Amino acid sequence: MLNISRDHVIYAFAASMSPVATVESGTTLVFQAVDALGGQVTSAETTLDHLDFSRVNPATGPVAVAGAQPGDALLVEILDIVTSDHGVMLAVPGLGILGHKVDTPTTKVVPIGGESVTFNQWSLPKQPMIGVIGTAPQEGSVPCGTPSDHGGNMDTKDIKVGSSIYLPVFQPGGLLAMGDVHAAMADGEVCGTGVECSADITVRVHRIPQFGIARPLVVTPTAIMAVASAATIEEASQLALEQVIDFLVAKEGLSFNDAYMLCSLVTDIRISQLVDPLLTVRASLPKTYLTAPLHP
Repeated sequence: MLNISRDHVIYAFAASMSPVATVESGTTLVFQAVDALGGQVTSAETTLDHLDFSRVNPATGPVAVAGAQPGDALLVEILDIVTSDHGVMLAVPGLGILGHKVDTPTTKVVPIGGESVTFNQWSLPKQPMIGVIGTAPQEGSVPCGTPSDHGGNMDTKDIKVGSSIYLPVFQPGGLLAMGDVHAAMADGEVCGTGVECSADITVRVHRIPQFGIARPLVVTPTAIMAVASAATIEEASQLALEQVIDFLVAKEGLSFNDAYMLCSLVTDIRISQLVDPLLTVRASLPKTYLTAPLHP
């Protein structure tokens, strides 16, 4: 098993970035992820004026998969997420959908136990998920804090142990990186942070030749979820829904109209996050309605 050290981090997904390692398809890896604040918050007394914002939202990697070429996909199976014993949350003026109502910055250190996180008097279920995961984009450079077609800061709580994610390959090797683990987070991430923590993420990565997806696809035990990010919820919903319909047309032989109507009956549009530079939704289709395999 290969460990990708937290010493190897990026702050943007770039078309021209170089891999820290190259692995064969089917390799199991451990990505040592730094928390989204770059490990800079150590107590409730740490204030915003002490943060170096150039170190925010690091992703560990990138790793190339041998033979992966544009038009392929990387299939990442999420096998385990081992978090640190505490995380941090922030309420910051201007951050989140009600940030205009935050007058005074607040930093909170949140204990993380084996099965729970402790927020004030509440014990909440520990549900670790990967906030940032992606490949090199088609062109240019995208900050790790921004989601797009390559993945990035999607903050989608279904990207967790037991799920898999297909990521499009735009550059040779794919160039996979990940980080920004949350020990707990609700859909929307409304204040701009979940329980931000460091973690060791164990994954198995595969090259899927000529899979031909335009943007990420998450597969859980019960559903496939097309994930899309855009400037508005409406635009992101259109992109996600189009990907689900494309699968129903290609895999199940449905007409567009029949797939469209079926989606109106069984496909849920769910908000992933409302707080990044682009907004992210997922269109969730129960696996019951896909009889053909996603790939050979």
